[in-house]
Order: sequence, then C-alpha cells, then structure tokens
Amino acid sequence: GSAVASGAGVMALPAGDPLLEDVRSKLNHAVMSYLKRPIGKGDVLMECVEQDAEFFATVTFAGFDGKVGSGERFQGDGARTKKRAESLASLPALKRMQELLNIGQSALGPSHRLGAAGESASDGLPQHMLEIQNPKGRLQELLQKKLRRSPTEAELAFRTMAAEGPGHRVELS
Repeated sequence: GSAVASGAGVMALPAGDPLLEDVRSKLNHAVMSYLKRPIGKGDVLMECVEQDAEFFATVTFAGFDGKVGSGERFQGDGARTKKRAESLASLPALKRMQELLNIGQSALGPSHRLGAAGESASDGLPQHMLEIQNPKGRLQELLQKKLRRSPTEAELAFRTMAAEGPGHRVELS
C-alpha cells in the first residue's frame, strides 16, 4: 500500500465533514508558504475552552517575524468536540492567510527579487513602514526577542472593543 504523505493515517480522523478534517493542515501549509520557512511552535497558537457543554477555539497568529497578520485572532463557532471547534476556528484563519498570500503575490509581482542582506523585502515596504502598519506584531516581536520565547496569552493580551464614534479601541494588558 501507499503511505499518506502528511504522516496522518486515515484511521486518525473521526467520521465527519471532510472539509473541516483537513483545514488545520491547510492552514499550517499556508502559514509555511507565507513565512517562507517551516512553521514553529509559537507561530500559530490554538486555544480551546469549554463553556456550557460546548467547545470554543481561538486561533492566534503569533510568531510571524513581525509580518502583517501577526497578532490577529480568529474565534470559531461553538462545537460539541474540541477537534471540531479547532477546525471551525481554523477556517477564518485559513481564509485570512490565503488573503495575505494573495496580497503578497500581487504586490510583489513576478519580477520581485530579494533585496540585499538585512533588507526587509517580505512586503515590499521599508522596515519602518511595516512597524507602523503592524504595531501589535512589532510589540510581540520585541517581547519575543527580550524573553527569548513567544509571550504567553497571560503575558500579552489584546482586546478590541467598539469605541464611541468611528473606529475601535484596543486595550493592551
């Protein structure tokens, strides 16, 4: 017989929606394509809580090397199992990752080449513009360097709330 390339045998997957079964591995592959490196332990954080006999999962793009998308969180709908809740939270995260990949490809175009060593060619923008564009990601990157690990949810939490008037207010705790 032939081996499954992903290393996950068919027996490991419970019966259910095949679209949801595969979404987490698709998300991991998309993240690797976006970061242009193997996915690390702190790159995509999955948090799952049980509330009123339902599981709710949140996916956080954490260790993204300061790239656009770092710090973004995606909440899934409630589910009866932890695995399904994680898959439901992975769906909007995968959609966003595909958007980021498409933006990167169209912005860079076919003639894009990497700049000199030390230049940030990942988004085609100067480093100081990337920092302005993604302050949450920059903060996480600085904390990661200082701590020599990814900050935990307890150490760094962002909450976005509706504000009076237009826009949103973000609290950092």
